[in-house]
Amino acid sequence: MARIVNGITLGNIGNLNYYMRDGQPFVRKRRGKNKHRARGKQAEGCTRLKIVTEFLCLLNEFVKASFAHEGKSKRITPYNAAMSELINNAIVGEAPNLELDFSKALLSKGKLVAPVNPVSKYLDNRILFTWDVLDLGWPVANERAMLVAYAPGIGEVVYEVAGAKRSTGSDFLEMDSNWAGHEVETYIAFRSETGDMVSNSVYTGRITF
Repeated sequence: MARIVNGITLGNIGNLNYYMRDGQPFVRKRRGKNKHRARGKQAEGCTRLKIVTEFLCLLNEFVKASFAHEGKSKRITPYNAAMSELINNAIVGEAPNLELDFSKALLSKGKLVAPVNPVSKYLDNRILFTWDVLDLGWPVANERAMLVAYAPGIGEVVYEVAGAKRSTGSDFLEMDSNWAGHEVETYIAFRSETGDMVSNSVYTGRITF
C-alpha cells in the first residue's frame, strides 16, 4: 500500500515500488516477497531506517543546506549524512518499540556558533523564535537563522533555510490553520551568509499550536 508524504508517493502501487534515495523520489519494479523475515539486529536496523526516512523526506531541501558541509567532509550526500546522524543518535527505546526522540535530533551540523538561549513560542498563528544576540561583529552578525517546525501528528513541516540575521535576535514561521491543536517540535540553527557553513541545530522544545 502506498501513502502520500509531503506530496511524495511512497510504497507500492500495483507492481511498482515508490521510494526515496538520497532525498530524491524513485520508482522501480516491485520486488517479490522475501521469504526470510528480518530478525534481530537486521530487523532493528530496518525499523530505524523506516522511522528516520519518514521524517527526513519532509526535510530534503533543508538538509541539503544544513548537512552540506558534513556530507562533503565524509564524501557522502547531505541527505545520507543527516540519515546517519539521526539513526545513530536520535532513535530511542528497545526493539521493536523504537521511536525518534525529537530532543536528540540534530537537524544541522557544523562549526559556527550555535544559537545562544534560543526560545520558541506560539504567537498569533506564528511560531516566534528568539535568541541572544552576540557582539561578535561581521560576519557573525550577518549569519542567517535556519528554522524548523514539525507537526508529527499530521506529518507536516515548515522550515526556513535563510531567515533573519543573527543580529536581529528573532524570526518566525507562519503556521497553516490545520495545525491547530497539534503538538509541534521546533529547532533553530544558523547559516553563514555565503551558505557554506552552518551551526549545530538546537531543539527549542515542543509547543501546541
